[in-house]
Parts: sequence; structure tokens; C-alpha cells
Amino acid sequence: MPYNATRIDAGTGVDLQVLFGAQPAQSLAAYRDIDPQRCADIRASWAAHGVIAYAEYVAGELHCEIASVISDLLCDLQHLCDGLGVYFGQAVNVARRCHDEEVNER
Repeated sequence: MPYNATRIDAGTGVDLQVLFGAQPAQSLAAYRDIDPQRCADIRASWAAHGVIAYAEYVAGELHCEIASVISDLLCDLQHLCDGLGVYFGQAVNVARRCHDEEVNER
């Protein structure tokens, strides 16, 4: 059974901020071997904090649609990879493999 993150009902950065903004940083250490679902949710919360920070930094506000913010972030990550000499496609392939391993943890 795959352990995808629990569905998050958020359409804008404001929604993410309400759900995750006050949440303290969490560690996988206590859950890694016993609760892969909780680990997936923690990983999603880490990404949510990154999306919130990006939206605030670039747009100056959080009323943007989440899908647009994530697309813009991915695009800007490609530009960063270009500048760093990192092959974005390879980074995405590694990320896909890691995600597959993480959601299929037992």
C-alpha cells in the first residue's frame, strides 16, 4: 500500500499558511520505522513551508493559487539549476525515485 501524504484542502497560499504556518519543524526520527503515513505527511509539511516562503518572497502575498505558485517555483528552480550547472531533468529523476521509495516504505 502506498503511503501518499494525506489530502490537504488548500487552494491558495493563505490556506497553506493557516494549515502549516504555525506548525513547528518536525523530524522523521520518531516515525521512520513505525509510521510511513506520518512520514509522508511530515515531508509534505516541509514542502508546504517552502511554497509559503516562496510565495511570500516572490509575490509579496499569499492569495495566489497553489498550483501557480508551485509551477513558478519549479520554473525558477530550473533557472537556478542552469546557473549552478545542475541538470534539472536528472534532479527530477532522482526526486521521482526517492518519492517512489518513500511512498512505498514498509
